[in-house]
Amino acid sequence: MPKLTPQILVSAAILHLLLYGFFCYTLFRAVKQVSPKNQKISPSYTWLLMVPLIQLIANFFVIPRLADSIQVELADRNFEITERPTYNPGIAYAAASVIANLIFPIFPAGGFVVLILMISYWAKVNWYRKVLEKDSLEH
Repeated sequence: MPKLTPQILVSAAILHLLLYGFFCYTLFRAVKQVSPKNQKISPSYTWLLMVPLIQLIANFFVIPRLADSIQVELADRNFEITERPTYNPGIAYAAASVIANLIFPIFPAGGFVVLILMISYWAKVNWYRKVLEKDSLEH
């Protein structure tokens, strides 16, 4: 196993901050596409996901409220919607994050699984953000 030098740790920390920065910015922009009356969460709360450990708990508040906000907004815009958009991949990511942090010493590859689920959730949120943005431009 390679030795963890300070340079590697600093590089990993910077990469982590960049990744979560862009992730939170996408969630922030998605909430901003929802009209204030339909927002179940303030856009600024999405930035809580930047804080390690707090993020593990905040996921379970941000993800359902973002899904509900998008669902209400889509219904308000007369889209046919039958489920909570982004909820399932989001909760899978949140649960995997907690589990991976608990079992990391036993199963280090859990972090890779979390990354895959995070990217899946991120892509889904971004897709709905674009749908809302495009619909806003058309009306």
